[in-house]
Amino acid sequence: MTQTPAPDSTRPGPRFMTLDVVVAEDESLVAAEIVGMLQGLGHRVVAQATTGDETLEACEQHRPDIVVMDIQLNAVNHG
Repeated sequence: MTQTPAPDSTRPGPRFMTLDVVVAEDESLVAAEIVGMLQGLGHRVVAQATTGDETLEACEQHRPDIVVMDIQLNAVNHG
């Protein structure tokens, strides 16, 4: 029987997939913290938005893999 070695966190190379992300947050300090964490994990923040309309525009333009969005954005178009 062959044993599979345990993952080695010291081994070089990517461990996770890099994602293109849009960050939608109207609090600038919170947005900066989120962006920093995402970039620290190796993801690309392709746009930041502070309103729902800006978020939609950023998504149409950049086609991100994910959107990290504040659920209580100011000036969100609920239509």
